[in-house]
Amino acid sequence: MRKEQIGIGLIGAGNMGRAVARLVDDGSDSAHIQAVYDPDPEAMRACRQLFGDAFHEAPDVSALLARPDLDWVMIASWNCHHEIGRAHV
Repeated sequence: MRKEQIGIGLIGAGNMGRAVARLVDDGSDSAHIQAVYDPDPEAMRACRQLFGDAFHEAPDVSALLARPDLDWVMIASWNCHHEIGRAHV
């Protein structure tokens, strides 16, 4: 049985994260941003302005990675912050 949609988690809601989210939210039904985490409240606000309530706002990386509805996680932060995501895998 094939899953209807790929659930995507996004670490980083800055410019790169929002660009990735726009690509995923291209109108196709194959993938959906399920959850987003960014420690910067301004980045999360900007993401909310673009996508409304279409995703869950995770309080931290661990909470994002614990979600059973995620099939794939994109780390869309500066390279120097990638260890934050890798440390939780």
